[in-house]
Amino acid sequence: MSQWMSANRRFAHSVMRQIFVPMLMLGVFGAGSLHAQQYPVRPLKLIIPFPPGGSTDLGGRLVAAEMSANLGQPVIVENKAGAAGTLGVDMVAKAAPDGYTMGLSGTGPTILAHLLGPKTAYTLKDLAIVGNTGLVEFMIVGRPGLPYASVRDIVAAAKANPGKLSFASSGTPGHLAIEYLSSVAGIKLLHVPYKGDSPALTDVMGGQVDLGVLTIAVSLTQVRAGKVKGIAAASDARSPLLPDLPTVAESGVPGYEASAFTMLVVPAATSASVIERLNVALNAGLRKKELQEKFLSFGLVAVPGSAQAATEVVRRDTEKWTKVIRDAKIPPQE
Repeated sequence: MSQWMSANRRFAHSVMRQIFVPMLMLGVFGAGSLHAQQYPVRPLKLIIPFPPGGSTDLGGRLVAAEMSANLGQPVIVENKAGAAGTLGVDMVAKAAPDGYTMGLSGTGPTILAHLLGPKTAYTLKDLAIVGNTGLVEFMIVGRPGLPYASVRDIVAAAKANPGKLSFASSGTPGHLAIEYLSSVAGIKLLHVPYKGDSPALTDVMGGQVDLGVLTIAVSLTQVRAGKVKGIAAASDARSPLLPDLPTVAESGVPGYEASAFTMLVVPAATSASVIERLNVALNAGLRKKELQEKFLSFGLVAVPGSAQAATEVVRRDTEKWTKVIRDAKIPPQE
């Protein structure tokens, strides 16, 4: 009799395990799935680490509006400028990884701050990349009367007269673009730094400087007006704003590419399902023709794509700019 009762108890326990253990597992592991299905349930915040009114800010606000429509929740923009963009990105890195705080980063706060300074309280390991948002294109422009019409001509002249041709730039990306050209073409140029693209362009127009590596957004009007020469686009493809302008790579320096990016980031511990949801919402907006045209109007090229593709851009550019900085012996910034 006792053996019969013992056997029944074992059978009952077995049945209970088969019924309740799966239910318990569903409760534990199903919560994350349920959260992902319901997300988002409240407004999100997008931190833009630059002042209002610039191209990054304008692009970020367009992205926020499109993502809000796709996610069904408001995306509130908050400008947190300071320390070359690193202040705002640091706030994103330190936020709760719940998918409700996003940030718009760029080449500077994502890569260059870690290579050149100023020192940041975060590293790339503190951030997860959702996807690229835009590409900031650069171009080489020449002063009126410059006797060189192509990059080939410039390289030949620079080899014949090392250090004689002067090149204007504004900010670290433009400076690195010049140093990169010098390195891969095997030439020496005289770098003339400026505190903004506009004053640099003014001096190229006035003939005080021979050449400049400046954003297409700033240079476009004067190039079209014939007040400066458009020599070449620095990106890996011709710009939609100047489709007849060849790239540097097409003009005798194979493999050359210099541009800056903007991308959407979240805290590192954000779940993969939330990142995927944000990426889908981001790309839905970036693929709209209306948004792409608005981006172009203030000098950005929309770049939809996966989080993995954006992560590869960061890896590639980090490797490239690390070598350029080392070869050019550019000192860290305080």
